Amino acid sequence: MQQEAPQVNLILIGEPSVGKSSLFLSWKNPADNFAEFYLPTISHDFSQQPYEASGKQYELHIYDASGLQNYIYMYKPHLEKADGVIVMFDVTNKESFTKALKWIQLAKETAKGDTEYLLVGSKTDLEAERQMKHEEAAEFAKTHGLNYVEISTKNKTNLKAVQDDLVPRAIKVHEKRASEGAIA
Repeated sequence: MQQEAPQVNLILIGEPSVGKSSLFLSWKNPADNFAEFYLPTISHDFSQQPYEASGKQYELHIYDASGLQNYIYMYKPHLEKADGVIVMFDVTNKESFTKALKWIQLAKETAKGDTEYLLVGSKTDLEAERQMKHEEAAEFAKTHGLNYVEISTKNKTNLKAVQDDLVPRAIKVHEKRASEGAIA
């Protein structure tokens, strides 16, 4: 009988229209082209992705959470069991960066203390419209104990870097919790 792959839980959070769904869809369907227009996520979306690390198979459970405040209660349970959290903002929208702190605080209040985090600045393809300097966002991330990556889902820039940074750390969290019997 084949053993079921361990489930590593990831969640994408942040303000509406910062690129969470675009990143989510780029993982879900890597061959698909970037969609210029999208429908806002209502509540959350979910995908399962196989992932291999050190010769072991895992199943990534990825939740794309709505940025709308009235849906927080629906995805808080996913934050509670998250092994890794991606907090996103749009580099062309300073307000979305300012509000990233609120999302970080929500996640840290809700998720377990050993959960791993990654701050992601999206839409770097819109360089002429940039409102957030890379250095400022990187310093903010460092101050709050997060790693930082900038991406463009439109140009497919640095998308793998997001997984390469967060997923191995989330796997370690998952394995530690499993060894301590902290996973239901």
